[in-house]
Amino acid sequence: MNSVTRLFQTLQKDPTNVPPLFQSHGEDDPLVFYNWGIQTYQKLTSLGVRGEFHSVPNIVHELDIDTLTKLCAWINNRVPPNAQL
Repeated sequence: MNSVTRLFQTLQKDPTNVPPLFQSHGEDDPLVFYNWGIQTYQKLTSLGVRGEFHSVPNIVHELDIDTLTKLCAWINNRVPPNAQL
């Protein structure tokens, strides 16, 4: 059994303690096809994962500054300012 199958089986049993998801996907990604990213996000959210999907035009398999800025803001909105990690 692969790790993806285990993940989906675990989520089907109990998705309550799963952290929120920030998923970003380049629309021109030749390594992980864009529609696979969308399908994965849809599957995860159908199993109870809360999250956000960010579609990034003209990006391949990389992280651009705009997406990095969104990710930082997303993290900062979820972690208290004085949290000890």
